[in-house]
Amino acid sequence: MSPARWSALGTQAVADVLTGGRKHKGADEGMAVPDSTAGVGLGTYWWIAYCAAALTLLLALLGTAVIFGAKESRIMEQHLRAYSGTLAREMSNRIAAVRGQLQRWRDDPGLRAALRDGRTQVLRDKEAELALLVPGALAVMVYTIEDLAPGGSASRRLSFAGVDMVQQVGDSGRIAPLEAHRVRQKDEHLAIAGPVVGGEGGAVLGVVHIMLPLTLLPDTALEAGSRSSFVFRQRVGDDIVAVQRPDARPAPAGAPIARLPIADTRLELFAWADPPGLVSSDLLPLLAALYGLSLAMLGVALGLTYRYLRRGVRADLASMVALAEDAAAQRPLRGTRGRIRELVVVMDILRRRLRELGSSRPVTPESAIPLAALGGTAAEAHKQADIDAELDLDLPPPSQPVTSPEPAGSAVEPAVAAVKLEPQATVPAHIFRAYDIRGLVDSELTGEVMRLLGRAVGSEAAAQGERTCVVARDQRSSGGGYVEALVAGLCESGCEVLDLGIAPTPLAYHAASVRGAASAAIVTGSHNPSAYNGLKVVLGGRAANEDQIQGLRERILRGAFEYGEARYSGLYHTADYIAAVCDDITLARPMSLVLDCGFATASKLAPALYRALDCEVSELDCDLDPGQAKERMLDPSQPQSLSALGDAVVAAGADLGLAFDADGDRLGVVDSAGKFIAADRVLMLLAVEVLARAPGSDIVYDVKSSHHVGAAVLESGGRPVMWKSGHSFLKQKVRELGAPLGGELAGHIVCAERWNGFDDAFYAAARLLEILALDPRPSSEVFDDFRVGICTPELFVPLAPGEDKAIVESVLAMADRLDGVEVNTIDGLRAEFDQGWGLIRASNTRSGLVFRFEADDQGALDKIQDLYRRMMELAAPNLNLPF
Repeated sequence: MSPARWSALGTQAVADVLTGGRKHKGADEGMAVPDSTAGVGLGTYWWIAYCAAALTLLLALLGTAVIFGAKESRIMEQHLRAYSGTLAREMSNRIAAVRGQLQRWRDDPGLRAALRDGRTQVLRDKEAELALLVPGALAVMVYTIEDLAPGGSASRRLSFAGVDMVQQVGDSGRIAPLEAHRVRQKDEHLAIAGPVVGGEGGAVLGVVHIMLPLTLLPDTALEAGSRSSFVFRQRVGDDIVAVQRPDARPAPAGAPIARLPIADTRLELFAWADPPGLVSSDLLPLLAALYGLSLAMLGVALGLTYRYLRRGVRADLASMVALAEDAAAQRPLRGTRGRIRELVVVMDILRRRLRELGSSRPVTPESAIPLAALGGTAAEAHKQADIDAELDLDLPPPSQPVTSPEPAGSAVEPAVAAVKLEPQATVPAHIFRAYDIRGLVDSELTGEVMRLLGRAVGSEAAAQGERTCVVARDQRSSGGGYVEALVAGLCESGCEVLDLGIAPTPLAYHAASVRGAASAAIVTGSHNPSAYNGLKVVLGGRAANEDQIQGLRERILRGAFEYGEARYSGLYHTADYIAAVCDDITLARPMSLVLDCGFATASKLAPALYRALDCEVSELDCDLDPGQAKERMLDPSQPQSLSALGDAVVAAGADLGLAFDADGDRLGVVDSAGKFIAADRVLMLLAVEVLARAPGSDIVYDVKSSHHVGAAVLESGGRPVMWKSGHSFLKQKVRELGAPLGGELAGHIVCAERWNGFDDAFYAAARLLEILALDPRPSSEVFDDFRVGICTPELFVPLAPGEDKAIVESVLAMADRLDGVEVNTIDGLRAEFDQGWGLIRASNTRSGLVFRFEADDQGALDKIQDLYRRMMELAAPNLNLPF
């Protein structure tokens, strides 16, 4: 091929670049043309610049709209607050008229006479007469003091809330605040009641109860325009529910702008303003038109610039081609005038190189050109590198063919996990519980069952891509044989087993978490009697949930086991754990502690940990002794289990007492006065500290915890989330919500902020010490800030397997019959009253029912327990209740 032909080809290639790859007629139709689609053209860069500028312009317009929208929102909020005050005053005026009537009836001679007479017909005639004086009233009812007693006329005619209202009026002799009854029912209404007394300073003769329609509420449907909403609400238990007229709009989501209490009622007025959004609907057409005009002007400006740049590049490239044609024809290089500064530099270097080539190389016949020259020689590559350096270009090296050597032997196949199907005999279904595996030693949980569990856990871990498994056990005498069987099964599945020996569960959790997605299997019966043992499982760095626990059983039944090369080694992790806690926790002052480890596994860790935190530690039952641990079986959620610890704290004058269950994942606390502190009160203190640094966070607590937990979280700026009882459910919910903290009454406390998100009693206690060390008061005074009502402990009723769930289902069927009660059914039946709550649920760890109650006073507690007794008489009449 002649130099002239190469020049023609270069000219055609340049034309292709400039015209976007369109085909040109060259000197030879059969000649291969370089692919002009490689690389990025100037048009692409123009589009990138245009889109970037358009996006910047859009963001600027949106920013301006947001500023104006915020100003509009502030003005709307001011108007909304003012109008809310007007509605609140109007409602107060309406109530004042009704209260005035009740005040007049207080000393009405006719009412006194009717109440003293006491005959039913006389009272009904009086009710009809009074109803004429209260226009719009649904009913006016008159009750004597005898009617208010249990089983009296009031209990037959009124709901639970109505009976409670008239009883309070009868006891106090004062007009009750107006409130809504039968909330969320078809016959929802407003109610108010007042006393009738027998002369000046006389005793209460009876009570007048008035039912009023919801239309007494001011009409808020369209009062402030379509962008505002007003809803009256009333607190029912831990929830705040809407009290609305039938024609009212539903309450919008989100926090209200205004919240005003209504005088002499239990109602509050909530007000919302619909946010205008990023762009006001009034401004949207104007902004759209402005943005369109700006885009057009931007396109014109960038288009003119692109047109000038494209012409300049075309002219400079054409000049370079002309220089190449001159050199190919061996004629003097013509003079050129560049237009683009960067290309002028390239043009000058090209001119110099062409002159050097022209003076040093004679013309070579076409047949003598070696093929290697077309690809460029090594010397030319070095010269090109010199040119690149002179131009300060960042270009990739010349493309060279690379041949990858074939591996020795046959081709490597993708690694596939080996799975061996070996169907197994049935394992007891009931040992696979909601969040762990637990059964009777030897009869339900045998060595063979534990070996199969090891194979299942190892196979599941391998299926998730991680074959490392940390193993530990508690102090129970049956644990040694079970661990041997467990390790055998894990090794059969090809796991790398790291054995901690006798160690607390949190130590195994930490050892697994610092190894990424490692698994763990802990042989422990927790606080259950010594006749039981079990297995807690971590898969992929997370506690196994209910589905995964059942999945292990399914894997055993199917015999879907993996196998492979195994490794086993002992692991000492205590020093690493203590170092990690000490790195995270700093105590502002030394604390004096009494530790109660119940002769169990916590004895191997707790004293050393808290001494490393510079605490003064006194030990109570902190010698590892399986025999004495079997006899004591410390349960940190039960006050009687911590009575000796309380005495020891008082005797030592210590700041705090800490107790741990058999495997160390549950915490018990005794304050400086020796008093038992329930885990829900500990959770409140931890939550207030966490929310001070992370306001708006979710705090998870279980259905057995006090309703004061939710109130404390709300007051601290957090969002309380009540959830199912059980450490696995708790950890799963904390992880799902991204919550920094969660806890349950049993003593499991999960710290996901600054820690690994497992229930670690040792770390939770260290966080508690960190808070208490900053407060100079005794811990008893600190906990006094987080009081609860009169509470019962967990009341357990043992039952045959399956019977507990059937009873709970029967009780749940009665939920709709509880008038004026807020019902929660996420885990059993929790009924919320104004002055307390009650709970029945099926235990996750043993076959039986769990009850718990809390109220502001003993009278309210008795009423709540009486209601649950009546429900149990219907659901299980022969059951011996512990309350």
